[in-house]
Amino acid sequence: MELPEFLQNKSTDEIHTQMLDSMPGDIDKSQGQHPYNYTRPTAMIASELCQQTLPEIIKLIFPMYAYGEWLDYHAQMRGISRRPATASSGTLQLTVTKNTNIPVGSQFATASVDGQPSVVFETTQGKFNLPEGTTEVSVKCTQTGTVGNVIAGTVIFKLSQLSGVTAVTNPEAITGGTEEEDDDSLRARIVSLDQSQSVSYVGSVADYKRWSLEVPGVGGVTVIPAQDDSGLVTLVITDSNGDPANEEICQNVYDYIMSPADPELRLTAPNVKLSVIPPTIIELSISATVEVGTGSSLEAIKTAFIEAVQAYLDTARSDGEVRYTQIGKILAGVPGVYDYDALTLNSGSTNISITNTQLPQVTSDSVLLTQGVVT
Repeated sequence: MELPEFLQNKSTDEIHTQMLDSMPGDIDKSQGQHPYNYTRPTAMIASELCQQTLPEIIKLIFPMYAYGEWLDYHAQMRGISRRPATASSGTLQLTVTKNTNIPVGSQFATASVDGQPSVVFETTQGKFNLPEGTTEVSVKCTQTGTVGNVIAGTVIFKLSQLSGVTAVTNPEAITGGTEEEDDDSLRARIVSLDQSQSVSYVGSVADYKRWSLEVPGVGGVTVIPAQDDSGLVTLVITDSNGDPANEEICQNVYDYIMSPADPELRLTAPNVKLSVIPPTIIELSISATVEVGTGSSLEAIKTAFIEAVQAYLDTARSDGEVRYTQIGKILAGVPGVYDYDALTLNSGSTNISITNTQLPQVTSDSVLLTQGVVT
């Protein structure tokens, strides 16, 4: 951002010279004399105002430069707000004796690992007079944020006094915990809203994207318009972490747009049917022989390569395919890679097609880089 002309040339020396020049000519204004010493601090404060304070105030006037609570004010003026952090949710499997009761709010937890505190979950439904055996209960993390996203088999302790519960576990990962929306995401939504001038076409692709992104926890949405006269619109939702949205987030998106509890608040047209689903994960396997340059390590190369591929996959999903040559280009561009050979993508050397309901991903386990000399 370039400073306005009226704030340029406002250094302490420039302002101070201007002040001294405005005094009568017969006054001794040399350094160390009273006129000089009395006006110098004022010039310093004035320069700070012109070079730091006022430019910062001007920046905050515009959403593209605003941040934090000032960006929130821009959002509020447009009738939107920063998406709050969300708590993860999932299902626990309990082993119980006959006539066991599980009240709402019963607590279970993960183990404390490496000095980190346990993650606590509460039941969101009650079950009473259960028969002996196993039962499933819905739970929600007591904290918001990604801390509540835990892998399968880690919720193993009961905190509440439930004498009839003899074992507990989570058969599947508990997901859906997201952090508060960051400035970049909120700023993008403000710009999008400004560009559309808040005009709703009652069901355009832009409308569905905007509506979905107003729901806490949503990070991305792919809109599949109705393909026939059924009127079925499908929204494929990822969360703010870039992972497939869990059942609760998908349901929240559906309820926000369709408003089944109050039809007058429905956002889309009356004849539209809506399906909100998470994408199916397509795990990509990549292998290659890498000649490591001096001063680097294979582990550092692998970490940087995975990060670069994940960033590229957002584009690949839009293009409808993961390009083999692009994976090679990414690997060649990783710092520390002198050369590479025998690159495979899903055990081949062809492009991988991606549908709009699929989410391609790579993990440390699916990338195999072997150090060697490339001839």
